[in-house]
Amino acid sequence: DVMLAAIKAEIIEQTTDAVEAASLDPELVDVAPMALYNAVRYNYPELPECTLVIDIGARSTDLIFLEEGRVFSRSVPVAGNAITQQIMHEFGLSFGDAEELKRAHAFVAFGGAYEGPKSEVVDKVSKSVRSVMTRLHAEINRSVNFYRSQQAGRQPGLVLLTGGTSVIPYTDTFLKDKMHVDVDYLNPFLHVAVSERIEAEEIARVANLMGQVVGLALRRALTCPIEVNLMP
Repeated sequence: DVMLAAIKAEIIEQTTDAVEAASLDPELVDVAPMALYNAVRYNYPELPECTLVIDIGARSTDLIFLEEGRVFSRSVPVAGNAITQQIMHEFGLSFGDAEELKRAHAFVAFGGAYEGPKSEVVDKVSKSVRSVMTRLHAEINRSVNFYRSQQAGRQPGLVLLTGGTSVIPYTDTFLKDKMHVDVDYLNPFLHVAVSERIEAEEIARVANLMGQVVGLALRRALTCPIEVNLMP
C-alpha cells in the first residue's frame, strides 16, 4: 500500500514564513489527518475492528477510517462555515454577524415532534444547524458505503468526534441517532501527560482542537505509525 500526499509549495511556504516571523524554526510539516491518526493510535490502543474519526472543522470535515494495519481518509466540504452561511441566508446577516449568532445560540435541533425553543431566533438557528448536519451525515454515509464497497472495509463500530465545530451541542446525539453506532468525543490527552501549570479546565476547553497538535508532537517523542514531512 502506498500513500501519496501533495500540496502546493507556496501554501507550505506561507505557513513556514509565519512560523519564522514568530522567531521559530520550522522543521516538520505533517498532514493533518495523519497527525490525528497518530494521536488516536497512541491514545486508544484498544479500538473496535473499525473506528471512524470525524474531524469537523471550519472549511471541511475529515473522515478517517482506522482498522488494524490500515487507514483511509476522505475530506468533505461540509463543516462549520456551511452552518454560518446557512444562518447568513436565513437571517440576511453578514458572515461575521452570522458567526456570532452561531457561537451564541447554535445546537442541533431535535427532529420529529419535539417542542422547539421558546425563542424564535434560537429555534431558527438550531434548524439551520440541523439542515447542515443532515447534509454532513449524507456525506458521511456516502463515505462509509464507499469505504466498505471499494476498500473492502468494515462498518464502523465507534465514532470519535473532534474539531472546532464538533462541540456544537447535540452533535454526538444527532450522529448516534442517524448512524446507529456509539459516538464519543476524542480525548487526545488520554495517555499524554499535561503540565500541572496548565489548568485542567483550560485543557478541557480546547481538547477538541488539539488532536493534530498532539499527533505532531508525538513525532518528536517516538516513532509513529505514519510519518510524512511536507517541508519543501
